[in-house]
Amino acid sequence: MERLAASQGVDLTPCEREPIHIPGAIQPHGALLALHPTDWALMAYSANASTTFGIELGDLGQRPLDTLIGDTLAAEIREAFAKGELDGANPFRTTACLPGNGVLMDFAVHSHNGIIIVETEQTTPGDLPAALPRTMVRLRDASSLAELGRLTVQSIRALSGFERVLIYRFDAEWNGEAIAEDKTPDLEPSLLGLHFPESDIPRQARELYARNHSRFVPDRDAAPVSLLSISADGGAQPLDLSFARLRALSPVHLEYHRNLNVNGSMSVSVMKHGRLWGLVIGHHRQPLLVPPALRTAVTLLVDAFAMRLTEVETAADWDERRDHVATHARLLEQMAGADDFVPALTSGPVTMARLFNAGGAAVIRDGEVRLDGGAPPAEVVLDIMETLRARSKEGEPVTTEHLAGISSRFVQHSGTASGVMAVYFGPDHRDALMWFRPEVTRTITWGGDPSKPVSFEAGQMRILPRRSFERWTERMRCYSQPWSPWTLEIAQSLAQTIDEVIVRHQRKLGELSGKLREIEALATEKDGLLVQKDMLMREVNHRVKNSLHMIASLLSLQGDGIEDPDTRRQFADAHNRVSTVAQLHQRLYQTDKLQSVEFDQYLHGLCNDLSNFMLSEGEDYILEVEADPAEFSTDRAIPLALIVNELVTNAFKYAYPPGSEGTIRVSFTSRTDGGYLLVVSDQGTGLKPDFQPSRGGLGMTIVTSLCLQLGASLSFGSTTDVGGARFAVSLPPV
Repeated sequence: MERLAASQGVDLTPCEREPIHIPGAIQPHGALLALHPTDWALMAYSANASTTFGIELGDLGQRPLDTLIGDTLAAEIREAFAKGELDGANPFRTTACLPGNGVLMDFAVHSHNGIIIVETEQTTPGDLPAALPRTMVRLRDASSLAELGRLTVQSIRALSGFERVLIYRFDAEWNGEAIAEDKTPDLEPSLLGLHFPESDIPRQARELYARNHSRFVPDRDAAPVSLLSISADGGAQPLDLSFARLRALSPVHLEYHRNLNVNGSMSVSVMKHGRLWGLVIGHHRQPLLVPPALRTAVTLLVDAFAMRLTEVETAADWDERRDHVATHARLLEQMAGADDFVPALTSGPVTMARLFNAGGAAVIRDGEVRLDGGAPPAEVVLDIMETLRARSKEGEPVTTEHLAGISSRFVQHSGTASGVMAVYFGPDHRDALMWFRPEVTRTITWGGDPSKPVSFEAGQMRILPRRSFERWTERMRCYSQPWSPWTLEIAQSLAQTIDEVIVRHQRKLGELSGKLREIEALATEKDGLLVQKDMLMREVNHRVKNSLHMIASLLSLQGDGIEDPDTRRQFADAHNRVSTVAQLHQRLYQTDKLQSVEFDQYLHGLCNDLSNFMLSEGEDYILEVEADPAEFSTDRAIPLALIVNELVTNAFKYAYPPGSEGTIRVSFTSRTDGGYLLVVSDQGTGLKPDFQPSRGGLGMTIVTSLCLQLGASLSFGSTTDVGGARFAVSLPPV
């Protein structure tokens, strides 16, 4: 007698402990040999091996590998083993005729746990489908996940013959969702859009999918073939079939497919950045043996899907994060010009609550809470911070879209804080930046009741596969929109900036300000203290100069050791920016004027340094400089110098094709109204028709922000009618 009960609260670990990698049997459409790698003696074999190789069962264990599969193939396998080319995830594959009966066989050979495993099955001559290259081009050109998924399932179903092919995507909790499906019209129900609980594909099954990327089952009901050991004492360990393509199915998996009315099936792993992203699954109501060559074609299409998937999702992430990157830059700008970063984040023109579509945010520093937007009360924010800190490893950031699921005491605050992201900074990670998202009521459609049914037989509890896959709708409360991975990256960058730069520098500035106030208070009594003030300022500038040169040198050394050209270029750009400021400090230190600099002389020196950098990068452009005399305050000269650095550096990168010659001109002229005009131009390939500084890279973002800071206007266009690029910065009078 069987009694069904909801499995909520039931321990599912027995299901997860099922030893599916050592079933002791294989599927009957192939045969298996296990050999010792030192003497290549047979250790175990499938019970059907004697039929496959045409040798009496009693004689099989005494036969060397060469007589079973042929001298040539045996030699190739030994050579591959010697070269370390029998990887389980990428086995040695070939076809060969058996020496005994001349039957053409497909072979897959791998090494695992010190054992050579040879799998073979009968095949027919054939190449990969002729339409495969065209199909892969179509996948490459897909511009969205929906289009990519649709093309993938349609192509694989047409290729393999399965009645249904679907793409199954895992979420952060390993629940699954069918995001694409192609099927025959009479196959019901459709699984498209349905969700499936994590327990449908338990942990040890996911681990196998992450290691062994393809699994084809021709006939669910075919009797498995036992593995026979040649060990004399009968005490041999079970053969680990983690990477075996013929591995017999788990009884629970078989029952699941019976309930789903699936006989022939396939599961091919979709890997993204080395992690299991999802599966491409095939279903057939009758037995279906997909030939080995077509299986290879299917796995190639899944790999093509995975590669394009990374590009499509990265592009979608960038489109989503672009505005938030600009907000992040504005926040950094506000902090850089503020005495205290907390008000700069929570009460400036741009506040941190504008990031990540959050309803509210908070800064916690030294136990004090500063709120921004819709957030729980301060005492609750402190409680949330400590609760999430307990779930953090060594101060790592924490996100949740279901705070009430961590502790029920936060349910009453779901209106403002169903979802929370916390990043920690400061000594011992005591301080934090936090963002809150309000509740978004969701409706999830499951493929059947997500609760696991349980049977009680003879006093024993047994987890059963679900028997119904009818749509089961569930309303989810106290959830927010999930946090995308890029939100964590930006938030962590903001916290690290505070932790590594701003807090430390503000502490130094606070100490310096205190000393300056003391000097100013005593200035009326002792004129001699004014000299000390000047000496102190020179010492500060000297140390800043040395620190900037040290940072520039470290960036240069670090960049020299990097082989990737893009990353090396980023280090070089950072080095140039720091060097630009360092050179200005050098000029301040060498003059009696601590508050101003002769900008025309400084501009010539800066361009000379940039020209030397260009030569070190293998480019030989001519850099011409014309500058009218001008004396600027340091707070005006520094941003203007950084603008020159970015525009000239961009001209080095993009004006002319690599290896060609060209001229870049920098002019700085005074206007009759007391302002100045800075122009950087070239005769190169020119700007793209749709060029906009706001959609440019980091360099143009810096130029735009600095122009705003200076109150300057930025214009751009062609140098001449035939091409070139010209950027002009109009600086107003002081």
